[in-house]
Amino acid sequence: METTSINEVPINTTTGLPFKNIVNLTGACYEHVTVYTPGIWNSEYGESILEHAFYRFSVQLLLMFFLSHSMHFFLKYLHMPRITSEIMTGILLGPSGFEKWFPNEAKLVFPASPNQILAALSKIGYVLFAFLAGVKMDPSLVQQSGKKSVFMGILIFIFPFTMVHTITMSFRPEFRPSNQLSIGIYKGVGIVLGAITTSQFVGVSHLLNQLRITNSQLGHLALASTLVSELLRFAYSSLLGYMEAMLFIARRAGVQAIIFSMMLVAFIVVVLRGLVLWSIRNTPQDRPMKEIYITFVVGMILTLASVGDTVGMYYLFGPFLLGLVIPAGSPLATSLIAKVETPAAGIFAPIMVVFCSTSLDLEKFLRNYAKVLPFRISLIGYFLKLGFTFVVALGFELPVRDAAAYTLIVNVKGILEIGVLLSFGNLGVCIYIFPVFSSLIFSFPF
Repeated sequence: METTSINEVPINTTTGLPFKNIVNLTGACYEHVTVYTPGIWNSEYGESILEHAFYRFSVQLLLMFFLSHSMHFFLKYLHMPRITSEIMTGILLGPSGFEKWFPNEAKLVFPASPNQILAALSKIGYVLFAFLAGVKMDPSLVQQSGKKSVFMGILIFIFPFTMVHTITMSFRPEFRPSNQLSIGIYKGVGIVLGAITTSQFVGVSHLLNQLRITNSQLGHLALASTLVSELLRFAYSSLLGYMEAMLFIARRAGVQAIIFSMMLVAFIVVVLRGLVLWSIRNTPQDRPMKEIYITFVVGMILTLASVGDTVGMYYLFGPFLLGLVIPAGSPLATSLIAKVETPAAGIFAPIMVVFCSTSLDLEKFLRNYAKVLPFRISLIGYFLKLGFTFVVALGFELPVRDAAAYTLIVNVKGILEIGVLLSFGNLGVCIYIFPVFSSLIFSFPF
C-alpha cells in the first residue's frame, strides 16, 4: 500500500480500490501547557505565566474579589447590597469593560475557552446556597401562618406558570412554521420568563436575612407562602419533565425517572432525617457536634445534587429538601450554618455572580434591544406578576403598605436567577438586567 496523507483515501495497490474507513483518524493537536509555570525568569520567548491554569485562576480570583470588595466599600454607603457590587464587577471584567479596553490582556486572563473551574465552583456555591436556605427555614411556619400562607403560595405559583405556558404556546414551532426563530424564541421565553416571574424561596430568605425582618409577621408570611410555592414548583417541574420523557424519549424512561425520584425523596425524608435526629440526640447539650456529622452532611449535599440530576430531578431539590429535614435551631443546624455559610456566601456565591456577569455585554444588548424578544416579554411578565401579587395580598386583607412590601419581597431577583442561567447555559444577556434592577430596588429599606 502506498503512503498517503491522513486526509487522502488510501488505495489498495493490489485491487486498485480504496480502503474503507473503519476508524476516524482526524483530530486536533494542542500544545501541552503545564498547570504550574517553571518561573517568571525561566519563561520561554513569548510565554506568559497566565498561560498556566493555576496562576491564571489565582489572578482571576484576585481581580474578582479585589474589584468587588473595593466597589462595595463605596456602594455600601448608598445601602447597596453586595450582589450589586459583584454584578458590576462581572460587567467590568466582561465585554463591556476589560475585554473592550484591554483586549490582549483579557485574552490571557479570561480566555475564550470555557472555564470549567469557575463553572464548577459556581455550581457548588449555588447548591450550598439553596441548602442553607432550607436549613434556616422552619417548616412549621406554614402551619403557624395558617391557611392564608398556603392559599397565597398556591396563587403566586399558579399565575406565573399559567402565563409562561400561555405565552410560550404562541411561539411553538408547529404553530408558527414560517418563523425560523420560533424554536429559539420558544426556548428562550420559556426559561427566562419562568425564572423572572417565579417567586424563589431562597432569594426571599436571603433578602429577609439582609433586612433583618425574618422573625416579623410579614417575614413569616413571605417565607411560608414562598415555601409552598417552591415545593409546588419543584413537583410541577419534575412532573412535566417525566411527561416529556415518556412522550419524546420512551415510556420506560419516564416511569424509571418517577420511581427513582420517589425513592430519592423517601431516602431523604426517612433515612437521612432519621440519621440527623439520631446525631442530634446523641450529642450532649454542652458539647459541639462531631466533625464526622458535619462532614457527612456536606458530602450528602453534593451527592444528592448529583444523584437528583441523574434521575431526572432538578439538582437543587435534593439539597434543599435535606436542609428542610434538619430541625431549625438544632445544634446540627447551627454548626452547619457556622461552617458552610462563610465559604458558600463569601466565596462560592460571589464567584458564581461575577463569573456569570462576565457574559453581559451592555453595548450589544442596547444595540440589539429591539431584537431581544424574550427580555421584553419577561419585562412585561414581571410587572404583571407584581400587580397580581399586590392584588392577592390586598385580597387577603393585608394593609396597603404591608401588601406593597410583601409584593416586593416575594418578587426579589438576584442570585437564583443568575443560577438559572448557569444551569441552562448561555442564553444571552436577558436574565442579568433583572438582578441589577432588583438589587438597586431592594438596596433601600422599606
